[in-house]
Amino acid sequence: MRMEIEERENEEADVEVGGELSEADKEMIDEIVRDLKGERKKSVKVRLTRKEKAERIVEMYNAGYTYKEICEVLRVAPKTIARVLREAEIGDMRPEIEERLKRMEERVQKLESDVKELKQEMLKKDMRIEKLVRAVKQLYQKAVLI
Repeated sequence: MRMEIEERENEEADVEVGGELSEADKEMIDEIVRDLKGERKKSVKVRLTRKEKAERIVEMYNAGYTYKEICEVLRVAPKTIARVLREAEIGDMRPEIEERLKRMEERVQKLESDVKELKQEMLKKDMRIEKLVRAVKQLYQKAVLI
């Protein structure tokens, strides 16, 4: 597509273009013309909430933007980007973490029940040992008397 711009006394510009233009191209040309005339629209600054910024940081990082580019666009510190990405990674792992926690709780319960059973068996063995010790003492006393 070939574009020719002819200026008349810094007030108007005629643009001749070969072929049809899309709406986006027309808007871009209008913005360039306004910029040349000094009529550029004032940008409206919209403050993002922390949650929105965090979402934008993750989106931009996943889209391949660098930390520096994200810092410039969203006006955040690299430390903030690192924290948000770390939290997002942990958030993605949440179902896995919950599953692992559930399995660990089940293992702890099983171990506690095993400990309880072992204590009962130890008490039984301890009682048998006491009986054997008493029996040995009685036999020893009888043997000494003879």
